[in-house]
Amino acid sequence: MKAEHQLQPLAGHARELLRVAAKAEGDLVDRCAARLFEVLEEGGSCLPLAELGEAAEVETRLLASTVAGRAGENYPLILDGGNAYFQRYHVLETSLAARLKQFAAVRTRLPAKAEGILASLLGHGLALVTGGPGTGKTFLAGRLLRLLAEEAPERTLSVILAAPTGRAAARLKESVSRALDGILNVKLLHGTVHSLLGIGSDPTKPRRDAETPLPADIVVLDESSMMDLPLMARFADATDPATTRLILLGDSGQLPAIHTGSVLADMVAAAANESSPLFPCLTELKKNHRSAAPELAALISAVQGGDAEAALAILDKGGAVSMEPPPSPRELAAFTRRNLSSFVERIANAASPQEALAAASSERLVCMLRQGSCGAEAVNAAAFNFAAERMRAGTARFFHGLPVIVSRNDPASGLFNGDTGVVLRRGGTLSAYFPGFEGVREISLAALPPVESAYAITVHRAQGSEYGGVTLLLPEKDHPMLSRELFYTGISRAGRELKVLATPAVLRAALPRQCRRSSGLAARLA
Repeated sequence: MKAEHQLQPLAGHARELLRVAAKAEGDLVDRCAARLFEVLEEGGSCLPLAELGEAAEVETRLLASTVAGRAGENYPLILDGGNAYFQRYHVLETSLAARLKQFAAVRTRLPAKAEGILASLLGHGLALVTGGPGTGKTFLAGRLLRLLAEEAPERTLSVILAAPTGRAAARLKESVSRALDGILNVKLLHGTVHSLLGIGSDPTKPRRDAETPLPADIVVLDESSMMDLPLMARFADATDPATTRLILLGDSGQLPAIHTGSVLADMVAAAANESSPLFPCLTELKKNHRSAAPELAALISAVQGGDAEAALAILDKGGAVSMEPPPSPRELAAFTRRNLSSFVERIANAASPQEALAAASSERLVCMLRQGSCGAEAVNAAAFNFAAERMRAGTARFFHGLPVIVSRNDPASGLFNGDTGVVLRRGGTLSAYFPGFEGVREISLAALPPVESAYAITVHRAQGSEYGGVTLLLPEKDHPMLSRELFYTGISRAGRELKVLATPAVLRAALPRQCRRSSGLAARLA
């Protein structure tokens, strides 16, 4: 699955530098570098040498080029485990694997009351909890924290709760706080991964690292599937296994991170192997305790198994889940008015920012793709025009009732890519309002980082969020970016009701297609 072509301007220059630097095998070096850049754009971290020919021969020839070396050596290209890496990604992958093994090797004293699943999770410095929506991952983390706090009531337990997005971090804090009700000896600090690490304009220089680690007895990271390789490596580096217990929560069936790596999926795949040091650290939760709609739970199960015919049969029956054809390009404007009118009205007529934010999260139109006639960009353009007309906003960029989503990390305002809010007129002034860790936050439009309208959002942007009702819009025809993981992530955003706008042919093509990223992390951990 190709990411946006962010590396193309760099790729040609870097390939030329490598070709010039190579003392031999210039053509092979160029082919290797070209394919490596493609792998990075596809979300992988390394290139199997077998793609370039017979692996042993390719390795010998690349080593003769003088721009490639083995693990531990200082070369632009690193050859390790039958794969070729750019040095940066080899360092990230190997350092993360080593750190995770350090956590797994720590044996911890079990609380006297620890039994069953709690005992298995508390036996090591690392706890890896994975499962689908509603299986109780954050609830289980809260139980773990409560048990540890009750074991030593005389001391204060310092806990950091983290997630890649502000919304996910807020949900984690709410869940854990409920579990700790009545417990007084726990000090909670919570925030996004970026804010907790102190990542500013230069992401390679966070304030928290191995020298100045996160100050906590326990660190809990939710929505781990959204963590790319560089961010997870920095996060693990800033968490000290000698002093801190690490609890990772996530759904390994969801889409991997937008950028490099499929870290959680690689960890879970490795931990399924009894010889892996992560094997005793893994707990997989399978029972959905949250969804009141059995049809939704059944659909999720069918999609996880890649069973398109079972999924179509469930959608055909109706009830809490249903399916209709997607709109054609000429029907898009009418479709947008019909499907988003009540959404627009509820936000605009809300009595308070809290009510407006609740209305915005009660339902959401989620697009499988960003571009195209059924993509989020086209739907948002149509919806913006229709809503601006209804609100008599003229050509204004912002107006009362506009839902927005942040498109770039902005540590100064405390807003990060993917955070969603609403623009409201209060006391004659337009401001943006976002969910905050301590309540609703008001941000002046002058201080607002780059945002886009969010009448519709992509599955990638919806990841880490949950809505009562979801309308999932697929393109009219199959697209190479459609995959089982993308569809699963989209439908699992729904908590109560789901409408899928797609053709049976597109679903039959998409569900067998899985997102596979080239990586050596699972092998290092297994």
